[in-house]
Amino acid sequence: MILVELERLGEDKLKEAIENVEDTNIELWVKVDRILERVRNIIETENRFIELQRMFTPKQIN
Repeated sequence: MILVELERLGEDKLKEAIENVEDTNIELWVKVDRILERVRNIIETENRFIELQRMFTPKQIN
């Protein structure tokens, strides 16, 4: 999953990769920041959903 891969790489690696691009103008950084914010929101939502799933999944009695 793309989100898992982005989370694994982390923001620092993503920014480092972008720094290596020659055309690093301010518009590019603004776009990157927006993308990172969206990714953070998606990951948070996904984590909340997983937590809710755990809360409402019946526990098995052994």
